[in-house]
Amino acid sequence: MIKYFQPWCAHSICVGPIWDALAEAVNPDGDSSSVFIYDVSCADYEDICKEAGILAYSTIRYYIKGTEHDCSGGLSFETLKEFVKDNFKTKCDIHNIDGTCQEKAKRYAI
Repeated sequence: MIKYFQPWCAHSICVGPIWDALAEAVNPDGDSSSVFIYDVSCADYEDICKEAGILAYSTIRYYIKGTEHDCSGGLSFETLKEFVKDNFKTKCDIHNIDGTCQEKAKRYAI
């Protein structure tokens, strides 16, 4: 999941701590989470935001098998955490790599 933001935007400022808490909750101990939580400052990476077609801040997008999706649900911590859990969070079990790990994770687990 990627949050595109502007540091001057009041909405982005409000969502920032929630997004940081989500990143910590999804991967608290550096475990083998299959979900990555990132943010992109459109002030620092204007070219990336332009290429992604970002027109409003904060915009949250997620990618599943290379397909881009807009996250249009609520932006509370609980709502985002449930969204991750319900839609794509899986654990990569080192003892069952083929059954639980995505291809990207398998490369790091071997």
